[in-house]
Amino acid sequence: MKAGLSTLYLTTKPFKNAVKTLERFGGECRVWEVVDECRLRLNRLRVKTLKELKESFSFEYSVHSPFCDINIASINPQIRRVTLKIIKKSMVFAGELEAKMYVIHPGFYDLFNLKTTEKLNLKSVEALTKHAEDLGLPIAIENLPRGLNSLTRVEDFERFFGLMGEVKLGLVLDVAHAYLTGQLNLYLERFKDRISHIHLHDNMGEADSHLGLDEGKIDWRGVVKKLKENGFSGFIIVEATSKPFESYLKLREFLG
Repeated sequence: MKAGLSTLYLTTKPFKNAVKTLERFGGECRVWEVVDECRLRLNRLRVKTLKELKESFSFEYSVHSPFCDINIASINPQIRRVTLKIIKKSMVFAGELEAKMYVIHPGFYDLFNLKTTEKLNLKSVEALTKHAEDLGLPIAIENLPRGLNSLTRVEDFERFFGLMGEVKLGLVLDVAHAYLTGQLNLYLERFKDRISHIHLHDNMGEADSHLGLDEGKIDWRGVVKKLKENGFSGFIIVEATSKPFESYLKLREFLG
């Protein structure tokens, strides 16, 4: 397994700031998750810049799909079509960056149309998985924090993967999101063969605050030990917005 750092904490800043950050820390951090959102939205020129950085520093990338103001399970077909178009374009850019993983969020369910939006979510994920396969791009879906009408609990994902059948779709275990549901250990047990990518940050068990490691209550060292026992070999991406680089260094040191 390899430690890496997400650009989530940079999404509100100009792209040039992100470039300077990658250059500044390039000697220390070689694995970066590019968050295709807000002021870091990818385009041809930015992909070219990231490819140049990749060559200069021997970077490895994962890419997080856009997620603001879109919904792959929307009952509005126009919103759903636009959402899929946005994500598929992002996937093409991820392919050009030779991303080792592409992270998607599940859709949000309509409380008055649960069965319909569940079916639409499945259909959209199937379409995205097929697109990823055509691009030769590994893809995985992330568990979201509690309080959202989406896939948040172990039971949600057991049903979801059961309905998806045999598809090449991994699980992005967001450790902090799982902690908020009280099911972190259950996730590690039930999906040890499905987990292909990790998001790591901390919280106090009350809100999805994206704290730095050791700023909250999560026993992240215990989680990493369990992942090792389970044979996990993917990226562990620090997704903290507080003390992100310090948290990355803690994780890297712990991995040895």
